Amino acid sequence: MAASFSLWTLEGLEQERFPLSVSVVGSGRVTTRPSGLDCPENCVAEYASGIRVSLTARPDPLWEFESWGGACAGQGNPCLLIMDADHLVTATFVPAGLLLTGPTPGLAGAVNTLEVLGATPGATIYFVSAFTEGSKAVPGCPGVTVAMQDPKIRGTDVADESGHASLSGLVPGKASGRTVLLQAVEHASCTVSNVVEHTFP
Repeated sequence: MAASFSLWTLEGLEQERFPLSVSVVGSGRVTTRPSGLDCPENCVAEYASGIRVSLTARPDPLWEFESWGGACAGQGNPCLLIMDADHLVTATFVPAGLLLTGPTPGLAGAVNTLEVLGATPGATIYFVSAFTEGSKAVPGCPGVTVAMQDPKIRGTDVADESGHASLSGLVPGKASGRTVLLQAVEHASCTVSNVVEHTFP
């Protein structure tokens, strides 16, 4: 009888556990303390009932943390949760200004695409390129420069409501082996993007 009583006592003391699930929008990661979750690689972890979990949003370079969603709310970082139920959390990251990516697929003799995030909706985005590093003033924008010599405008696009703009075009095969500097400019706000340096294979 003593053994049976001891078994039931231990079962009664077993602590309930709850899952914490995190999703990431944009480019960044979320870590927890106590450890157990490091999203986007590991986005689900279980914690014992009553445990206080601190979630910290960590933006990637050229990105910034915007807000939490789900069980966490607002912009406070870190977010503190008490594990008293199943929790779903979303962390949203947005570009810190103009973010230029590409060219995709990055090959000579193929149509390549440049993309910009973080632009002002409705603004015209100028895509410029050059082959030599340097500094060139942006006309009408005192103190604003692009990081290249003799830049050429390769095309424009109007940013959509999400702040996205793109430019596609054929890169000739003779560009193989050459390194190009790429940048985007939003003239209306006198904002320039990061510089992309790409060598076409």
